[in-house]
Amino acid sequence: MKNITHEGEKDPDAAMDKMIGLDSVKTQMKEIAARMVYDKNEWKKNHKGKFVPSEAMHMIFMGAPGTGKTTVARIMAGFLY
Repeated sequence: MKNITHEGEKDPDAAMDKMIGLDSVKTQMKEIAARMVYDKNEWKKNHKGKFVPSEAMHMIFMGAPGTGKTTVARIMAGFLY
C-alpha cells in the first residue's frame, strides 16, 4: 500500500503559501489541520496508546480541470501525515 500512496508535501505550510488565490480553501485547510492537532493533543491528555480520531473526515475535491485539486489534496495530506 505504501508504494501506491503519496505521503504529501514535506512542508505543507510553504506549499500552501505558494498557491495563488484560493483564500477560502487555504483557510479551510488550516482549520482542518488545527482541529486534528487539537484532537490529538486532547487524546494524549485523556488516553494512553495510539491516537484514534473521534470522527471520520472524508474530503471531496471538486472543480474544473486545472484548478489545483490534486495539489490541494497533496498539501492536505502533508498536514495530516
